[in-house]
Amino acid sequence: MPDSTAQSPATRRPRPDPGRVEDLVREHWGLPVTATHPLPSHKDFNTRIDTPEGPAAVLKIYAPDESPDVIDLELAVLERLAARAPDLPVPRPLPTLDGQLTLRVDLPGQGAHRARLLSWLPGEPLAGARPRGVDPAEALGRLLGRLDAALADFDHPGAHRESFVWELSQAPGILREGAERVTRPGGRGLVERALADFETYVAPRADDLPRQVVHNDANDHNVLLAPPDASPRPVVGLLDFGDCTHTWRVAEVAIAAAYAALGESRPERIVATLAAAYHGQQPLTDAELAVLHTLVRARLAVSVCLSAAARAEEPDEPYLTVSEAPAWEALERLGAIHDRFAEGLYRHACGRPPPPAWVAVASWLGEHAAAGASPLDGAADPSAMLVLDLSVDSPDVDDLDALADARGWTRRIERQLDEAGARAGVGRYDEVRLCYTSPSFATGEDDGERRTVHLGVDLFAPAGTPVRAPLDGRVVWRADNARPLDYGPTVLLEHGPPGGPRFFTLYGHLSRDSLAGLRARQTVRRGEAFAALGDVSENGGWPPHLHFQVLADHLDATGDFPGVAAPSERQVWLALCPDPALLIPLPPGSRAPRAPGVDELMRARRARIAPALSVSYRKPLHIVRGWRQHLYDADGQAYLDGVNNVCHVGHAHPRVVAAARRQMGVLNTNTRYLHPALLTYAERLAATLPDPLEVCFFVNSGSEANELALRLAFTATGRSDVVVLEGAYHGNTGRAVEISPYKFDGPGGRGAPPWVHVAPMPDPFRGACADEPDPGAAYAAALGDVVRAAADAGRPVAAFIHESILSCGGQIVPPAGFLP
Repeated sequence: MPDSTAQSPATRRPRPDPGRVEDLVREHWGLPVTATHPLPSHKDFNTRIDTPEGPAAVLKIYAPDESPDVIDLELAVLERLAARAPDLPVPRPLPTLDGQLTLRVDLPGQGAHRARLLSWLPGEPLAGARPRGVDPAEALGRLLGRLDAALADFDHPGAHRESFVWELSQAPGILREGAERVTRPGGRGLVERALADFETYVAPRADDLPRQVVHNDANDHNVLLAPPDASPRPVVGLLDFGDCTHTWRVAEVAIAAAYAALGESRPERIVATLAAAYHGQQPLTDAELAVLHTLVRARLAVSVCLSAAARAEEPDEPYLTVSEAPAWEALERLGAIHDRFAEGLYRHACGRPPPPAWVAVASWLGEHAAAGASPLDGAADPSAMLVLDLSVDSPDVDDLDALADARGWTRRIERQLDEAGARAGVGRYDEVRLCYTSPSFATGEDDGERRTVHLGVDLFAPAGTPVRAPLDGRVVWRADNARPLDYGPTVLLEHGPPGGPRFFTLYGHLSRDSLAGLRARQTVRRGEAFAALGDVSENGGWPPHLHFQVLADHLDATGDFPGVAAPSERQVWLALCPDPALLIPLPPGSRAPRAPGVDELMRARRARIAPALSVSYRKPLHIVRGWRQHLYDADGQAYLDGVNNVCHVGHAHPRVVAAARRQMGVLNTNTRYLHPALLTYAERLAATLPDPLEVCFFVNSGSEANELALRLAFTATGRSDVVVLEGAYHGNTGRAVEISPYKFDGPGGRGAPPWVHVAPMPDPFRGACADEPDPGAAYAAALGDVVRAAADAGRPVAAFIHESILSCGGQIVPPAGFLP
């Protein structure tokens, strides 16, 4: 973003005549200029220089008040990079014919200025790239990490600027003053919070942050990407070294991330990706990772504050506010993420351990295994508890619709406990579930990710069962989270065991009466009953149970805290919310086993499964359940099934499952025996078909059906040639492959056998006859030509085979009149 504190509009930017610019470049640099194209700039004058070969350079004429040290700094940085990292995609200074890197220029009526020429870098600015995703952020992070590594021991007098507004340590003063000018609804609060968090998280660590000269302005207009057809899109240029300064090194990452995150629905992912890539080239310290999120927000807040000031000064200057709207959006989204959680997120992305405070809690719990009393009557003896499987692929959950019936679900759990002779049931920690169906469990982001990972344990027992404190503690807050499928009445306790760290325990799905007797800061003793379980009418609509969760940090939450995490943030949330089995007595298996990862499965598949059985998608899907029209992966994320060619009535259709289960319990054999069900089915099937189709063959698959159809045709006609359509696929058995152009014309195919004749695909939109007045008749005529040509060649055909919709050919519905 522009510097709104520059000189007055009258003297801010040089305005040379285009003819004067061309003469300067020809005279002093010897370039055959064909055209100039002014570029956006607030303070200086920039223009692209074209030659007969295309864009060649950028001429900058500095404002008259620009410090010579700052001008020399920019050129010195570029010279250092040319020497230390010559392959970095940054501009190169072009010397004049007499070897100078800057030139004194006199502009009529505007006085003396300095000018310089830099090489032109082609590419599309990141600001115009949509969609962006994480690829450009990763590439930019690597580039900046290499750049800063090359500048690690570089210094220059011009890098030590006084009161430079774009130097991030100056943010507090700008935000204090700028908050007063903000008129956007809710904007002032965002700015003031960014300031408060800066003073909370950055100021105490300021002396621990490494400092060096950095680019300091990798905004989305200064970052160039390869053309849109490249995948992934590499960063091919970094422009404008005019804001280089000596500052905190992590400011480089924060500034670049602030702009790369503009317009992104999950900006924290962009920050994490960029930081991890930078860290791979130039490792970030613990202090830098602790303040990164705060600094990203501070940069965005500084930008919107300076834009507000600039708009008041120059309301007609669009360059000053070009990024203001998306900056506000990014500031709001990032502001919804607590700085201490973001620290854990970015540490995880960089391959670092969780924050030390979180590790301290898990370590203390591990050293004092099961030191807490059971929080629930009936759950003190692990041997009297039954571990339940509520996971995404649980065979005990065979009807997902039943999960919406809390009372029916309650009866099922009670029946399981009764059959096992258990006093309480345990719902597992770190379990991926499909029962979180309310809108509140959607992340609300473009990728459709839902929160599915359970962060506590569930202890199932009758409503009214007393809930007890596992350790001495005090009430932090109590609240009634009354939305459907929420916690219902909830309590958070704080614990500070002697010689141990402070941590918290959360209790959800309580009775409403439990809240009446509690107050904030009230002390509760180990084993004291301070609440009771609620029933389905008051606990959020769940079977009666206690959601028990351990928190290393409650992130200043007041009244609510996530009990379910998004899979993309799973490891961070599990580090923040350690296994309750470390604190309270639980039976073995109370933590769900982790599903094997995609990479692990792919290694095993390559070793055991023939490669001819291909896997779909560049990022393969680990599918563990089907229900109705959806498939679900191991993270509980739903995929609309638009490709499955087996389950025509949806996955796990209750009537089909019930019928199959019933029949499998009685008889499963073949057709060599007499059975009335076989005849009943044949009669019902034949009744749906036109005469004279009335005799059935029962086969196992489409491929087997096509093989049998070919045998029937060959036997009936005494011939063995077949006509097929372009792009067709008819199965994966011997003859079915031989008559499938999708196979014999595809990778590894050997072309059509001599007995297979290929007719044009009847595509009514793009095919050879698509423009005919009657494309159906035209394609039928073309098919007839193929049949006649085969007969003329002495190969009369036995059969013509046709998919009702050409699937592998592109889901083509043939035009009317073709098949008749």
